[in-house]
Amino acid sequence: AAGRAPGGQREWYGVDDYRPIIDGSLQIDGRDAGRLAALPQDLGVGMSAFPALPAVVHLCALVDADGPAPR
Repeated sequence: AAGRAPGGQREWYGVDDYRPIIDGSLQIDGRDAGRLAALPQDLGVGMSAFPALPAVVHLCALVDADGPAPR
């Protein structure tokens, strides 16, 4: 994937490893966080797409440091 960083620099992402999560549990402040579920299409946290089903991914991000300065 490719896009622009908040400062306008060009950036690229590449997945190095993908492992689906089959089962797990999570508690937050002692309360069950619920079952594993598919993620919504747009989480609103940047340009990257996330796996639809729970997974562990390793990725590499490259940012062009010579990109344009923030406006």
